[in-house]
This record gives sequence, structure tokens and C-alpha cells, in this order.
Amino acid sequence: MKDEERINEIIKQGGVIADIYIDIHGKDEESLKNLGVGLSKKISATEGVLYSRFEIEKPEKNKDVYSTYIQGRVLVKDFLTLARLCLDYSPVSIDIVKPDEIKLSLAEAIDLLMELSRTTYDYKHYIYTKVASPEDKKRILQSVVNRMKMGERLRKGGDDEAGKDRNK
Repeated sequence: MKDEERINEIIKQGGVIADIYIDIHGKDEESLKNLGVGLSKKISATEGVLYSRFEIEKPEKNKDVYSTYIQGRVLVKDFLTLARLCLDYSPVSIDIVKPDEIKLSLAEAIDLLMELSRTTYDYKHYIYTKVASPEDKKRILQSVVNRMKMGERLRKGGDDEAGKDRNK
């Protein structure tokens, strides 16, 4: 089987080819090159990435910071893998090359939503534990308590306005 036939078969089974662009910044050109190579290798080693090829664009200096981006083409086994790459590396741009349409089963949609939820939780946890001031932590904790109370009312079929709207 030729490479093109193999790629088309992977795409028929849910695979995706995409171009991704990830910006990187550093104190000098050498560190940017090292960072770009490191990111490329890390992405290539990600579970579900079947093929990848990256190029590092020439860095530009703006004041004391060098900036550039890595441009890559990836073949991934499924849309969830591509979504994970986006969540983990925050590309500044992404273009899906193939297929022309993405179809997700219910299980795949749930997996994607759970991945989004996990990543959001991780970010929130980091902010809460590493960034938030004591006042912010008190406000966040009160918000959690309020959400728990609302959830309890909704579970009991309470007369909460949000619950009424959902039951119409």
C-alpha cells in the first residue's frame, strides 16, 4: 500500500491532517531554535500523532524579545487528538487540510467535552493555587458554595429560575 493510500485510509477511519502554527518567544535566537525543536519533538511524540513535520521560521527581534513561530503539518488518528494538541499548545492558527467534514460519534463528542473540562479545571486549579490573592480565593470559594447550593436545589426539583427555564 502506498503512502497516499494509507493516509486516505487513516482519514476514512477518522484521521485528520492539519497545519498548525505555534508562536514562541525568547531572549535570543538560539533559545528560540531550541524551544522550537523541543516543541516539535514533543508534539511528534504525542499519543495519536501519526506523522508530523515542522519548520521554525526566522526569529525577529522586537525590543529585548525574539519572536517566531513553528509551522507544522500533522496527521492525527482522530479529531480528539487534534483538539488535545490545541488545548496543550494553544496554536495561533490552525487549518484542517483533510477531511472536508468532521463527524463525531456521541462517545467521541463526550470524550472531547471531557477533555475540554479537564483542561479548564487544570487552568482554574493552577490560577487558584498559584496566582489568586487571598481575597480572590474567598470570592471563588463563595462562588463554589453558591453553585453547590443551586445544584442541590435543581436536583431536588427546586423552584430556581434556571430550573424553570430548562423544564419548559
